[in-house]
Amino acid sequence: MPRVRPSSVVVHWNGKDTPKELHALPAGDYIVAKYETRKLSVAEEDGVHAGLRSIAEGRTIPWEQVRANLDEMLKAKQQRRRQRRRK
Repeated sequence: MPRVRPSSVVVHWNGKDTPKELHALPAGDYIVAKYETRKLSVAEEDGVHAGLRSIAEGRTIPWEQVRANLDEMLKAKQQRRRQRRRK
């Protein structure tokens, strides 16, 4: 069985003509999968803009703090799983 290495190329296809994005790829075997996209809601778009403004204004959290928070959350989740398994 061949080894699959993930990589992505976004192709917009009209259902008829060969997309130009495919011409740039080297010859070989490819897996093609369709995915659906959706537009952001007004609230989601406003949230993205608010986040970008916060970053531009320097209102960010240091990576070390983010990492510590994530580690704490993961440990708590693992403890809950262990407790459920014991029951």
